[in-house]
Amino acid sequence: MIIKEAIDEKTFNDMVSLIVEHPYPEIDCRIDKYIEQLRNYHETDLGYKFFRSWVGYIDEVPVGYISGFRTLSPRSEIVVHDNYIRINYRSISNDKKLVKAIVDWSLETDTKRVSWTSNKSERLWKRFLKTMIKKDVKFKELYFVSCEVA
Repeated sequence: MIIKEAIDEKTFNDMVSLIVEHPYPEIDCRIDKYIEQLRNYHETDLGYKFFRSWVGYIDEVPVGYISGFRTLSPRSEIVVHDNYIRINYRSISNDKKLVKAIVDWSLETDTKRVSWTSNKSERLWKRFLKTMIKKDVKFKELYFVSCEVA
């Protein structure tokens, strides 16, 4: 899998096509409003400093994405906002490459904390990240905010 940051129109549109097919996007509004908000973030310098996205490609076909936003107060933190990989392309090595983009961003900005927000269970994320961490992906701190429905 090749990872490209969604900073040009083609890569951004590839990410949008994946968002539209994502069965459980982490959004609280209509999908068109969400995409409009993402476009606003991606088109400004300030947005680029605080919101970034990456798309994974296999044989030039977009197969997954990850996006996050960075906060500065009260602590420096990157929140993984949304991620998705098409079912036929899911593997630890592909997942790791997308997560590594977030890790690299946290290291380049000296961000001390990475967190996930998800409507999936904390147990699922811990299992996933435990596998990732065994593969040399390291976080200084890792927090979960899970909105799991019983």
